[in-house]
Amino acid sequence: MAETPITPKQIKLEHFKARLLLFLICAIVILVASIIGLDSRVHAHHYKRFYVNTMGDTMWTLAFFAFYRFVFYRAKLWFVALITLDWAFFIETSQLWHPHWLDVIRSYKLGGMLLGFGFRWQDLICDAGGVLLGLFIFWCLQSKTEYQS
Repeated sequence: MAETPITPKQIKLEHFKARLLLFLICAIVILVASIIGLDSRVHAHHYKRFYVNTMGDTMWTLAFFAFYRFVFYRAKLWFVALITLDWAFFIETSQLWHPHWLDVIRSYKLGGMLLGFGFRWQDLICDAGGVLLGLFIFWCLQSKTEYQS
């Protein structure tokens, strides 16, 4: 018996399913990272100082890793990691620069959460940890979120 050939319509459907699954996984990672990161800031008095000082930045970077994974869904994971780390380091080092207009943006809650307030060397380590966590999560799920032709 001969196998039935795969039609272009079936290929498009499988690609759509893989892309939808990737979108859902990215959305869940962003949501969970946001909840954990915000919780570490809002309820700081309940947690150890190390957790409070590191978790927000680590989860911020993990959320951006998931965002970039969705945007660059055809890219290799190492490329997503490199883009995320570049962006995170750029944001961290921009905290050394304080023009008035940027400080006005940082004075709003959302602007402060996205851009940060002050530079700390340990935040660069947290950013690297968030990228490594994102690499691990998406590497474990890679076979499920990619269409196998």
